[in-house]
Amino acid sequence: MNKFTIALLLLLCTMACTHKPDHSGETTLKEASSIPIGVGVNYDLLKNNTSYAAIVKTQFDRVTPGYQMKHAANVKNDGTYDFTKTDDFMNITSSLGVKVHGHTLAWYQNDNATYLNTLDTAQVGNALHDWVTTMVTRYKGRVTGWDVVNEAIADGTGALRTSANSLSGSGYFFWADYLGRDYIANAFTWAHAADPEAKLFINDYGLESNSRKLDSLIAMVNRLKADGVPIHGIGCQMHMSIYTRSSGIDSALQLLAATGLLIHVSELDVRINPGNLTPFTTTPALLALQAQQFRYVAESYFRNVPAAQRYGITVWDLTDADSWIVKAGNRDAPTLWDSSYNKKPVFDAFRKGLQ
Repeated sequence: MNKFTIALLLLLCTMACTHKPDHSGETTLKEASSIPIGVGVNYDLLKNNTSYAAIVKTQFDRVTPGYQMKHAANVKNDGTYDFTKTDDFMNITSSLGVKVHGHTLAWYQNDNATYLNTLDTAQVGNALHDWVTTMVTRYKGRVTGWDVVNEAIADGTGALRTSANSLSGSGYFFWADYLGRDYIANAFTWAHAADPEAKLFINDYGLESNSRKLDSLIAMVNRLKADGVPIHGIGCQMHMSIYTRSSGIDSALQLLAATGLLIHVSELDVRINPGNLTPFTTTPALLALQAQQFRYVAESYFRNVPAAQRYGITVWDLTDADSWIVKAGNRDAPTLWDSSYNKKPVFDAFRKGLQ
């Protein structure tokens, strides 16, 4: 029996002995942690599902809307705005006593491409300026920070993401196709002008597993800083699996923290079936590996990110049923709660990592 197997068996035993059902008086995630703990949320569930809303209220300091603050959710086909649902989302979060991290102002997905594709280059620039300014101004003082630019680095090459080096689909619109890399600096500048108190982030995925992408993002951030662009933080999404190397997690957090900016683990989830194998059965051993990964991320964050740079850790989606991974058709269980709103073993492990 090798050392890894022994360690896994010990972890399984520990969780079996210490995992308790949810009951009054149990320490919550936000109570256990000295940093803000967030969750990516679904507006409809937050509005209509009392069990879902109760967990969000009890366990978390902050929420990030998975969809409701994106371009396509607020911009109609004629370019006018409809903020009815987003206003309602903000009112709901206020009633629950949780803060909001805005997500996201400039992305290549979830745009109203029907409208944007009718514009020429000059009009695209005006449309981005108007969108960023209008959105940030509307929720000024009610949003702690914004993912201003999302996923600007292409996979593989580390180049600026455009339609030429990325997959396309419905709702895809590549700002860089029209505006080059200037769209990034401009979006930050406009967002800062609209709300000088909000913390502004660039957000990306795969930084713990793709060193080329990590290096490219850091180089981009350093250029923005050198040019005086008001960028305050970096979001490291960490959509991971049970096989993600701990050395990659440590390296990403160390190098990102070396920029001196705020660091946000912004979209944490851990797949237990990253190959989407079928048939597939969730086992205690897989859940133990998942728990180990969540705990390691929390511990690595505290170990490698200086206290002054800790914006917080946000887990992505509340339960396995509403996970973007499962909703995309994958057989998996990547979150802290199962589909019946029961805490999984990963909950206690993650909470321990936060302490």
